[in-house]
This record gives sequence, C-alpha cells and structure tokens, in this order.
Amino acid sequence: MKYTFAVISTFSILLPIILNLWVFKKASINIRLFLFFLVFGFFTDALGWYQYEYQNESNILNLVSQFLYQAYPLFEVLFFFVFLWSLSIKRRLKKTLLFFAISILPCWLVYNYLISLILPSLDKPD
Repeated sequence: MKYTFAVISTFSILLPIILNLWVFKKASINIRLFLFFLVFGFFTDALGWYQYEYQNESNILNLVSQFLYQAYPLFEVLFFFVFLWSLSIKRRLKKTLLFFAISILPCWLVYNYLISLILPSLDKPD
C-alpha cells in the first residue's frame, strides 16, 4: 500500500503540469518558473522511482539519481525563497529572504558532505 501511494504521489503532479502548459505563453515569469520547478520535481521523483523499481545497474543513472536526490531539497528551498522574494513588495522581507537563501547553501553542504565524512555510520542502515 505504501508503494502505491508513492507511485500515485510521483505521477499526481502531471495534472498541474499539463494544465499549466495551456496558459504558459500568457503566464507571468513567476508561474513559468513554478512550472519548471514542478517539472524538475517530477523528473527527480520519477527517476528515483525508476531506480527503486528496476534497480538499474547503470553507474551514470545511479550517480544522476543520487545527485538529484541530494540536490532536490536545496533546489526546493532556494526556489521557494526566490519565488517569495520575487513576489514580495516589502524591502525588509526581501532582505530577510535573500539572507536565508544565501545562508542555506553552507548548511546544505555541511549536512550532505561534512557530516557524512565525519560520521559515515549515519548513512548506513543498522
């Protein structure tokens, strides 16, 4: 049952993507960027699902899948900070969002690389 929900979740984003394609030419830049974000998320999820389902032995596909799996949370957070920044009209809010967008990269690098080098046992299941 859990697997079924994961597959449904992966492919459920196709409906908003298809609906956005109808208004793409008339949409603002923010909506176009949001569509790109949805497409990127779909491909990240679909590639992860494909890797899980077929356990492909391709080294390049495994590397791409692992990179996207690790990079997607960074991309997602940065996208939302920039998206909110572009929509905000208050200068103080823009500065705050920009500060957090810039400060998230070192946090992500520490979490994904430094901690795994120092404590490699965290990445291994018991």
